[in-house]
Amino acid sequence: MDDWDFHRQAIVNWPLVDEAELKRHSVFQDGESPHEGADERWQLLKKRVVQHNIKVISEYYEQIHTKRLCELVGLRLRGNT
Repeated sequence: MDDWDFHRQAIVNWPLVDEAELKRHSVFQDGESPHEGADERWQLLKKRVVQHNIKVISEYYEQIHTKRLCELVGLRLRGNT
């Protein structure tokens, strides 16, 4: 997990390189965590990674096409396959 850090001004790749390892952590496992909602926590992490990436990108671009932004943050445009 050394390849991503929210304090650095660098894009965090999604899906994460060590995603399988991270998903094995109890916080992302229903039944093992004292709180339910492992999938919601995973989705929240993804949302935070996207937000971080948009913030980083905004430091480098004044204008950017939506298609390119989606490529950089690891999202797909709706209606595109």
